[in-house]
Amino acid sequence: MPLATDWKVETDVPSGGTATCEITNNIGGSLTAKEGNYLGLAYLNKSKITISVTSTAEFQNITSIGLDVAASDNGKPTFSILVVDASGNTIAALAENLDSKNGFATGGTKKWGHADFAANGVSGYIKILTYASSSGKYAAIDNISVTHSAGPAGPVAVTGVTLDKTSLSIEAGQTAQLTATVQPGNADNQAVTWSSSDNNVVSVDATGKITANTKGSATITVTTADGGKTATCTVTVTEPAAPVAVTGVTLNKNNTTIYTGRTETLTATIQPADATNKAVTWTSNNTGVATVNNGVVTGVSVGTATITVKTTDGGFTATCIVKVEEAPIVHPTGVSISKTSINLQIGGSETLTATVTPADANNKNVTWSTSDATVAAVDKNGKVTGIKAGNATITATTEDGNKTATCNIWING
Repeated sequence: MPLATDWKVETDVPSGGTATCEITNNIGGSLTAKEGNYLGLAYLNKSKITISVTSTAEFQNITSIGLDVAASDNGKPTFSILVVDASGNTIAALAENLDSKNGFATGGTKKWGHADFAANGVSGYIKILTYASSSGKYAAIDNISVTHSAGPAGPVAVTGVTLDKTSLSIEAGQTAQLTATVQPGNADNQAVTWSSSDNNVVSVDATGKITANTKGSATITVTTADGGKTATCTVTVTEPAAPVAVTGVTLNKNNTTIYTGRTETLTATIQPADATNKAVTWTSNNTGVATVNNGVVTGVSVGTATITVKTTDGGFTATCIVKVEEAPIVHPTGVSISKTSINLQIGGSETLTATVTPADANNKNVTWSTSDATVAAVDKNGKVTGIKAGNATITATTEDGNKTATCNIWING
């Protein structure tokens, strides 16, 4: 897994200062200085470089890799490399005294050397540049590579828990659902337990569902199995509102006339508008004449029937007298054919469709005929078949009223 390339290059360090390079992704792989810059400069006995890193759960939480430069007894540079975890523990360290050929250069010449390290599953190297100038002797990190071979990290511990609600007000007899979220989301043990400070007021089950029992207040607490982290919700229980009684009912019509086979919908209005129980029942005193279902009245046969609506609360009623009459006959006013002309080959066929108007005409039957059966034949369903070359006219005629429509047929030889 490569180190991130999101790092901050420091090309100089004030005397006694620290160059900090941020590495904000995963440990593993390598990070190389770009365009001739370095990851930091450390002056001999005056400053040091600290590279801060952030690792993911797959690796130990390595927080910094440091390089200090000092002079040894023989004047050669000593490089101290430290790899430190989040608790400040050193998990890899090395003091590297490079040989003379990799010591500080003179006369403006730059030299490089490798400082390798390996400890506690962390290994890698730092490529170091040394240089001496009028401003002093310094070293720079030119390249760094770090790997971790200690295997997967241990269990992810719970750091906290939250509830989707911190306060709630409900009526006695009602229920509500609380939802707990354990942090972090990838914690290994997500188990929680629920409790109430007063089960007489509010009880809670193992899923966080609360039940309001009686007027009062109680605190619901969720506790993580790992670490005992808690979150709370204050629940206030109020008495249910007093029911509003029904005082009457009316219908939108007191009488109406419908035809046999037709329907009409009656609408019931409960008084007062905020009545608690608005349930009603519907009945007909003569189902042979008219039936009713949820206010929809259907005419069955000629006669009169009384439709009654009755409230469940209080038994208040309202009625509508329904007169059922025989539905008038609707005669066709016209007919049309799906095509006004077609071309067919001898032996070819096509089916025409007749549409009778109005749509509610009682009798929509039509008959089909041809002006020349030797040229084009037509059956009772409007299917036309070419017999021989020529022209013929197909006609659709309504049974009721003899309304007609025509289609010209051309038969090609």
